Parts: sequence; structure tokens; C-alpha cells
Amino acid sequence: MEIGGTDQTFNMLVGRTLMRKLMNKEKYVIATKLLTDPTGKKMGKTEGNFIALDEPPSEMFGKIMKIPDELIIKYFTLCTDLTLEQINQKGKALELRKMNPMNIKKELGYEIVKNYWGGDEAKKAESEFEKVFQKKGTPSELTETTLPKGSYEILDLLMKLNLVNSRSEAKRLIFQGGVTINGKKSISSEESVNLQDNLTIQVGKFKFLKVKTYEN
Repeated sequence: MEIGGTDQTFNMLVGRTLMRKLMNKEKYVIATKLLTDPTGKKMGKTEGNFIALDEPPSEMFGKIMKIPDELIIKYFTLCTDLTLEQINQKGKALELRKMNPMNIKKELGYEIVKNYWGGDEAKKAESEFEKVFQKKGTPSELTETTLPKGSYEILDLLMKLNLVNSRSEAKRLIFQGGVTINGKKSISSEESVNLQDNLTIQVGKFKFLKVKTYEN
């Protein structure tokens, strides 16, 4: 028995033929559908669009919430234990606009996270998503780093903390109101940040970092 994605159907069938000719044995093949993005590219590390099975529940839930609406039913079909009848009901609700896609996607996130981390962790991940991305709160757990106390140009600070890839990206995000320090939006790319106490920086919707300071 060989199980593989539909992109490997030809190779698996060739192996089946060889098995019959060389060893006089039958080989059975099961081809499974692939998880793909809207362009048809399959999910994987190469494309950078994968969701790892061992990712923390909140990160897994957050990535699921970013999938396009047109893939919701496909993910329900391939990644959850819901019956086809239940999935079809959700598909009809989406088609007839009887349910908000956001709410159905949260159900999807819950079902997938539950499969790998259990119901309690799935519920916590859903609550964390609502807190951070719907109510604009701060995550319960933040990545932490340390820097010596002092004054930093904001562009240099964002680069130093690897929160942006370039100074031009930092300028654009500040101009768009996408940089927040301790809950206050930065309004100028020429401002300085006086690092004396611990602070929390948010860049865009998804990047949060807690900076702890120490005497140089």
C-alpha cells in the first residue's frame, strides 16, 4: 500500500506496474487531495505557506485565520473530522451569505487546533485571537529581547530588533500608522525612542515584541 498526494499519482502507478512485473505482487495506491493556495500551489516549506503540526496553538490558529475565504471548505474537508453533511451545511451558509466567513473560519481554526492540541488549548487560541486581532489587545505571551538603556532613532531601533527588513519599510509602516510603542502610535520616522523602562512594540498586525532594558 502506498499513500501519496495527487501530484504523485503517476509515479505511484508506475511503481504499481513495476511491482506486478518484477515481483508478481499487487500494490495498492491511494491518492489524496492536496492543500493548495488560491493559485494552485501546494502547501509546503518551499512556498512558505505551510502550517506546521507542532506550532503553538495560538500561532496555528492565527495562520488558519489568514487563509483566503475561498479555501475554507477545502480545509474543513481535508483537515477536520466533521462529516460531509456538516461541511456542506457550512458551504451553503457561505454561499448564501447566511454566516460571516470570519465566524466560520474561527470554527475551522478551533477544529484543526483541537485535533492536535485538544479542545481546551483550541478555545484558548480562539480567545487569544479575538483579544489581539479583533479587540486590538496585546498577546498574553510575548517574545522578549534585551537592549541597553539609551536613546535610539526609531528606524534604527526597528532594524536592530529585526521587526522590519529595511529602513524604507519602517518609514512606510510608520506613515501608515503601523508602528505602536506601549500602545501609542509612532507618527514620525525621525523621532527618537528613549529606552529607560521595559516596553512593548507592535509592528503591523502580527508582530509583537517585548523589550527589556539593562544598564550599559
